[in-house]
This record gives sequence, structure tokens and C-alpha cells, in this order.
Amino acid sequence: MTKTIAKSKLQRIFGNSPHFRVLEHLWLMNKFDYSVADIFDATHVARPTILQILEILISEEVVVKTRQLKNSQRYQFNKDKKEYFFLMNMIIKDAEKSITLDSFKNYVEEQSVDENE
Repeated sequence: MTKTIAKSKLQRIFGNSPHFRVLEHLWLMNKFDYSVADIFDATHVARPTILQILEILISEEVVVKTRQLKNSQRYQFNKDKKEYFFLMNMIIKDAEKSITLDSFKNYVEEQSVDENE
């Protein structure tokens, strides 16, 4: 049996890419730090892909390495970079007031009617 994972509202709006799932998890759960295994459990993104994504996010200072527990490096959304935190807050606020697919379809239909008149 295949396990299906419910998409968050942000994933439905911005897509369900591995990059976005990892970033979304680290941002939404920003009070804690996570190992690659923790991120895998939350996002179901393959571990090698998580490592590649983390490398990019660390190089851009979006994510930071925090501590090492046993053999497990921990990672956290970089709260010291206020511009990233502000950007993610703006994205979530915009997503909350975003139009629904039905209202968008209605808008497109109305525009088509106006063009045909």
C-alpha cells in the first residue's frame, strides 16, 4: 500500500517540490533544529536530496548548522537573517489571502465572456 501525504496549504499554492518541502518544514518548525533523518520523516524527501538541498540553503545562509548529536548534524532555519524570516512571513500571509482555484476559474470565465461581447 502506498502512503499518501497530505499537502500543506503552502504546498498546494507553491508546489510540492523537495526544495520547498524541506524549506517549509525548517521554516514552520523554526524553534527547533533537525537532523537529516528528522527532515526525512517530516518531508519524505530522499536523504541524498535533503543533503543537496541543505548544502544550497546553507551556502545562501537560509539554514545554519547548529549542533552535533552523536553522529548527527542538526540544522535550523536561520532566524538571524531577518530578511529570510520576513520573506517567509510575507509568503504565508499572501498564501492565506490567496484566491481559490474556483474563484480563479470564475475570473477566467468572466474575462472570456467580456472578450466575446
